[in-house]
Amino acid sequence: MATRQHAALRPPVMAPQAALATRRYQAPSRAGKRGITFYLPPDQWRHLRRLAVDTDATMQDLMEEAIALLFTRHGVQRRPA
Repeated sequence: MATRQHAALRPPVMAPQAALATRRYQAPSRAGKRGITFYLPPDQWRHLRRLAVDTDATMQDLMEEAIALLFTRHGVQRRPA
């Protein structure tokens, strides 16, 4: 009886075609990348946004530059994309 209860909690197994059909659209610029979320206080977010506008860069560009600097500072070797 316990087996039936646990089986009811398992998600249904989907065929590979069905799994592909349920995926959402992904922009080509995000292909092969993974997302990360972090939170900034409002004043820091505004400074970052202002820097993006002033340097004609995207916030994505600035964050990639920041991560590259962090890796360099800590001696992390980045692999080519």
